[in-house]
Amino acid sequence: EDASVAVEMLRMVHVVLVPDDGVSGTVNKNESSCRRIPVPHSPYVRWVHLAHLSKKGSGSKSMYRLEIGLNQSYYQSRVPEPLKGGAAVRFFPVLYQMGVDIRQWGV
Repeated sequence: EDASVAVEMLRMVHVVLVPDDGVSGTVNKNESSCRRIPVPHSPYVRWVHLAHLSKKGSGSKSMYRLEIGLNQSYYQSRVPEPLKGGAAVRFFPVLYQMGVDIRQWGV
């Protein structure tokens, strides 16, 4: 099913909130080039960057890191301390799965 594929894809991504450093476009990071995609109309999100982490993995073994560059003042005042400093968060779509099951049961 389409839903099961989407749920599996969420498990492949680590999300990291980072403060915007004022550099846009391409940034050199560990000798590799990173492309930041600007978010033009958001007062808080400046850019996003998706990096492929697993060089050997393919398909369901692939892992990705989604960096979200936030406005400096927003990052300092709104992001909780446990999420600062490059802490990666993984999403587990438990509620989404339960919602699908409940709707199917109701039918």
